[in-house]
Amino acid sequence: MKKINLIILFVLFKILSAFSQSEEDNTGFKLKKLKFEEATLVSSYYTQNGNHSAVTGGIGTEKLNDSSNSFDLFFSHKDKKNRIHKIGIELGFDTYSSASSNNIDPSTRSSASGNDQRFYPSISWNRSNEKTGNSLGANISFSKEWDYTSFGSSINYGKSFNKKQTDVNVKASVFLDQWELIYPIELRSSSSGQGQFRQRNISKPRNTFDLTLALSHIVNKRFQLALIFEPNLQKGQLSTPYHRVYFKDTAKVFIENLPSTRMKLPLGFRANYFFGDHLVARTFYRFYKDDWGLKANTMELELAIKLSPFLTLTPSYRYYQQSAIDDFAEYKEHSIKEEFYSSDYDLSSFTSQGFGLGIKWKPLDGVWGVKHWDQIEMRYLHYDRSTDLSSDIVSLLFNFK
Repeated sequence: MKKINLIILFVLFKILSAFSQSEEDNTGFKLKKLKFEEATLVSSYYTQNGNHSAVTGGIGTEKLNDSSNSFDLFFSHKDKKNRIHKIGIELGFDTYSSASSNNIDPSTRSSASGNDQRFYPSISWNRSNEKTGNSLGANISFSKEWDYTSFGSSINYGKSFNKKQTDVNVKASVFLDQWELIYPIELRSSSSGQGQFRQRNISKPRNTFDLTLALSHIVNKRFQLALIFEPNLQKGQLSTPYHRVYFKDTAKVFIENLPSTRMKLPLGFRANYFFGDHLVARTFYRFYKDDWGLKANTMELELAIKLSPFLTLTPSYRYYQQSAIDDFAEYKEHSIKEEFYSSDYDLSSFTSQGFGLGIKWKPLDGVWGVKHWDQIEMRYLHYDRSTDLSSDIVSLLFNFK
């Protein structure tokens, strides 16, 4: 993994060095020099605990720790038609451990349980025309984890009209995943012929197709609205092969079995109100429905309280409620006659609440007098779910311009 990371880093920096120089080759073509816009470093630590692990059929520890770091670079240049081109490069790296995944094979570290990593670089391009209000962009991404590899791409188009009071944005994305099928130890086949499934190194595709339609409007200088529709279609391996399921009418252990397609239809509404120079309220509501039978409602409120021209406090609250999918049941509540079954509590009926607090410092002369260090921000969020799961996350953001 380290060797792959170094190779990708080397290639990305070579691309950057090529773009950031103004050179003329033997064909007379002159490369445009990119202007550095900003760099952002985000580092976070997440921890959770619970007792409804899907790995052990809906019972057992859900303990998880995750350390995440991402670094974003943004460059721009103006072409002959005065269109602004922006290029963004992201490098992300997570390190995590999961006690629940230990139970895939308790005798080995054949999973994320010990200490695994996820690496996810991406590169984006966007071109905007101030005169016409049009924008066009594209993105490509890659993600590698212990049991899957993902390639993603997207295109987006935006149009600003009504004297820049109204914006319409359309984005289409596709993610092509290969998911390695890793089964619970007792269900793997052996030389004696026991077990239901073969050993590792078999993979199946899981493809995701996203469409985002967003309409935003500035009602007046204090009030802004946005409507967001995000249909999503997934096809392929959607059940997790190392999630066990226990039945009430047999002692045998089975693995989770879910439909191979899933259609999601979320509709969101955002409203921001500026009470004055010292207070902004940001609200969000989303209704979600899919063809697995899950329905959900999300409500969020965040306040931006300006304590001084350079210091902003951001308390937040999030409430979430969902119904269970049609094929969910608790430990030993499924019947062997059912076609599909899961005891993953992420697909159960529950409510959750999140309480957060952030603080942003953006001094005029730079953080601690460092001219190009534009701002520093720290956020904390505590999350509680009615299925006895709780989590905490703390994040630090550093921005340079």
